[in-house]
Amino acid sequence: MKDQQAILFLCDDPDVLGGLQRVMGTLIDAFRARGYRVVVTALHLNGGKGFVDPAVERHRLFGEGPLSRLIQRIKFGPLHLQGRRLLRLRWLAQRRARRFLREQVETLRPAAVIAFDSLTAKLASESQLRDTKLLIQYHNSFDSLTGTSDLSRLRTVSSGTSRFLALTAADAERFAMDGFSRVSYVSNPVSFFPAHLPARRAQQVVALGRYHHQKAFDHLVTAWAKVTSREGWHLHIYGDGPERELIDATVTHLNVEDSVTVHGPTQDAEQALSHASIYALSSRFEGLCMVALEAIACGVPIVTTASGPGTLEIAEGCGLICDVGDTAAFAAHLQTLINDRTLREDLGAAGRQKAQNYRVDAIVDRWEQVITESPAIPVSA
Repeated sequence: MKDQQAILFLCDDPDVLGGLQRVMGTLIDAFRARGYRVVVTALHLNGGKGFVDPAVERHRLFGEGPLSRLIQRIKFGPLHLQGRRLLRLRWLAQRRARRFLREQVETLRPAAVIAFDSLTAKLASESQLRDTKLLIQYHNSFDSLTGTSDLSRLRTVSSGTSRFLALTAADAERFAMDGFSRVSYVSNPVSFFPAHLPARRAQQVVALGRYHHQKAFDHLVTAWAKVTSREGWHLHIYGDGPERELIDATVTHLNVEDSVTVHGPTQDAEQALSHASIYALSSRFEGLCMVALEAIACGVPIVTTASGPGTLEIAEGCGLICDVGDTAAFAAHLQTLINDRTLREDLGAAGRQKAQNYRVDAIVDRWEQVITESPAIPVSA
């Protein structure tokens, strides 16, 4: 076994109902099943209400003073986000956080420290973690970093890590060409793979994700309104986030309330996907979308935007693809699949076969390989 070796995950917030948290929860469960002790250290904790098992040991990286508690009462919007960033950017707070990480690593002696957040990655790389394997995984596409401060920050951070990991080989190549150090990739795992699927599916198009600008659910509703022949079909959107009002307003404005339901978040994606006939991914940018992987594992064909190399990797051969923001083309692809059950079944079967490559055991094997082969950070790094 592993003699209770530890894995330390660093992240922003393990309790948000988002794709990154689904990935992390799936990996944590798999590592624990292999005998590892898993610890999560986060910038923020929200009471263990997300996809990460609440029994997992957790630590908060930054303290909760009166100002922090006040900021956390504001759930959404710019003030909440700016306040959290300002709290973390204070020099004294960062110094304390680095000291905390050093002490935590010295106590745990983990097999690896895995950072899923750019700020925790920066802090870890600056913490002089002695003889530690620090792995950073960026959970979006290279293109999503263009024009942001995170691009130069992560490029610098990569030089002080054991490995900088993209989600796809294509993005790994882009990062390496841009001057990132020690680049490789590990794909996201698919969190479930149903043994049995319904013989007949409901006439449903399903979308899941955070109600955020990235996901462009207002574009999806706009495309749905342009589908000219959808009698008996229904669009179900599941999620939560700051753009809920925008999505609801778009549904009302386009007068599609009779065929669109905007739900809250679901913790049973398998149930929602297994009975769907089409999965819709309208994002502006993506890394390697967890829900899209789950959709193809459920044999559901995809209509998607070309929102990154990961999206193209998933959808090739098992979905229909259009340009980001092209709601007319998105609507045409939805119409094609609505009209052609045989095509839906063929693409779904191809997707289910492809999803085998992303099963949890194979992905955790890859993580263990990367951990084994990655060098520890030298003391002087």
